[in-house]
Amino acid sequence: MSTDAELDAPEVAAATEREDVTEVPDDARTRHRDLSEELDRYAFAYYVRDEPLVSDGQYDELMGELKAIEAAHPALVTPESPSQKVNGGFTATFAPVQHLERMQSLDNAFSSDELSAWAARVEREGAAGAAYLCELKVDGVAVAIVYENGRMVRAATRGDGTTGRTSPPTCARWRTSRSS
Repeated sequence: MSTDAELDAPEVAAATEREDVTEVPDDARTRHRDLSEELDRYAFAYYVRDEPLVSDGQYDELMGELKAIEAAHPALVTPESPSQKVNGGFTATFAPVQHLERMQSLDNAFSSDELSAWAARVEREGAAGAAYLCELKVDGVAVAIVYENGRMVRAATRGDGTTGRTSPPTCARWRTSRSS
């Protein structure tokens, strides 16, 4: 069985390097299609309509199942797969804003083995000897706040990491967001 770290980002391989989609069993193709449609519907409801249909945990569980199917059948990995998309559409309520620097996404870890695999990957990628503080991940809470002369001039949600949504009225109410 694969770990989530191994399933984290199935790559879209060249057609010659993977099995033909016709070789994938019908039940795997059908489940992959159904999961893809379901995850796209949930992502649209969450990111565009701001009306989640399932909990973050339920969504992550379905995404894990999709990634496991794709790991077993790489022919199913396409650019259109929910596992390959960066979610973060925008509602009409808040104007889009470009971030000054890209905001990265947090990884999920559901067990100590997954956390260890993530730490090993981070170390391999150049953060040897780094210290970590682990906290519960709360989706939708990341905000980039810009201050000028001690006053908040811009606040934006993470969005897709490059473009977020303005949210200054909400952030202005947070006592902890004010500059000291």
